[in-house]
Amino acid sequence: INDVLDFARLESGRLEFEVREIVLADVLADTVAVVEPAGAAKGLRLDLRPLPAGPDGGPLRVWADGEKLQQVLSNLLSNAVKFTS
Repeated sequence: INDVLDFARLESGRLEFEVREIVLADVLADTVAVVEPAGAAKGLRLDLRPLPAGPDGGPLRVWADGEKLQQVLSNLLSNAVKFTS
């Protein structure tokens, strides 16, 4: 339902983003954790490899809406699982 509501907001130009600095590895790990059971049910394995360090030597950070980014990644991975035999 939230996806449909977001799509309707996007179409009407009313979708708002909460852009902030996030640790990319955290978003990726959370997304893989959500999609991994569906992949395992089909005999697929999802591997999440370490990301390079950020410019400061710490974890790689990006400016993004973490929730929207996770939604996009989840849709991509879910489709990959769905259409992979």
